[in-house]
Amino acid sequence: MAETESISAKLEDYLEAIFGIVSRNRVARVSDIAARMGVQMPTVTGALKHLAEHGLVNYEPYQYVTLTPRGIEIARNTARRHRVLKRFMTDVLGLSDETAEQDACGMEHAVSQETLDGLTGLLESVGQSRTASGGGEHDAATDAANDNPACSRDNHPVADAGRDRAK
Repeated sequence: MAETESISAKLEDYLEAIFGIVSRNRVARVSDIAARMGVQMPTVTGALKHLAEHGLVNYEPYQYVTLTPRGIEIARNTARRHRVLKRFMTDVLGLSDETAEQDACGMEHAVSQETLDGLTGLLESVGQSRTASGGGEHDAATDAANDNPACSRDNHPVADAGRDRAK
């Protein structure tokens, strides 16, 4: 994560999951987060306590969970990195959705802003050339706020190794 404070890849995944749930349902409950992340509710409660300590979520037991403005910013950035990486892997590299999804889950936590900007520029030029040659344009609506399933630790076992990447 390129932000000033550092949280783990797993906690970024929780923010991303909460963001996606709230985008669809307007509210997030512990049970919704547990289902999305594929974990038990006590695991979610522990993560929410850590996120609250970092000032990224508003959490009180038995209440809805909301993101703070800083939590929203991190969640949006994480979701954007995921979408750009996945799109690069499917549109440019021709990887399957499943492989691209799994790899994006790990890479989203380690990619620098400079690399992300480069990939975005490349995707824009590839999209323009495909449109000019009669190919389809990428449908941004399918990339609506965090439409990807939540990333689990199984999807990015070495994601935290990228925590020291360039900002």
